[in-house]
Amino acid sequence: MKRIMKYLLYILTSVLLLGLISLYAIQKNISNNLKVEKKVVEKAWLDFNEKLQERDMLFESQSKNNTDSLSILLLKSKSERTNKNNSMEIVFKEYQLNEYITRNLLKTNKKIGPLNWQLNVLKNKYNATVKDYNIYFTVFPNFFVAKKMGLKKANYFEIMYGSENRNPILVANELPEWANNVDTIL
Repeated sequence: MKRIMKYLLYILTSVLLLGLISLYAIQKNISNNLKVEKKVVEKAWLDFNEKLQERDMLFESQSKNNTDSLSILLLKSKSERTNKNNSMEIVFKEYQLNEYITRNLLKTNKKIGPLNWQLNVLKNKYNATVKDYNIYFTVFPNFFVAKKMGLKKANYFEIMYGSENRNPILVANELPEWANNVDTIL
């Protein structure tokens, strides 16, 4: 009887040890994958940001034709992008700049159309990487590891260059469609 108990204890200890090793390996794998996915998002943001810098240089090189409004908007946008990764402040500054360029310069400057197209391609690539990262982030048990690592979901960039957009701050403050006309007072 003691012998059977001894073997059962060995088996139980072995199973527990294998389980802990497996759990550690899974956590390490998820952690590595999250780091890789995060780097892909950061790389896509850098590529997009480089194209935004090209746009800034294009307008700065034509500074004699620029108005004070455009110069101020360019300065604010550039300042936000150098201090942060994608955030609501950056989106709002880009919204303002895009609105100004679309209304005042799109028809007179032939370089803006192709530049807007390139910006939209890079923005879509960035958003696709964000979607992949956010999906991987939210899958069980990945979100436990991500929270433990201090990671957060990435933000989409919702400006469509060369088009009229809705104010991103107003859009962010809107209720979701399902919540409209719902009485929340009990």
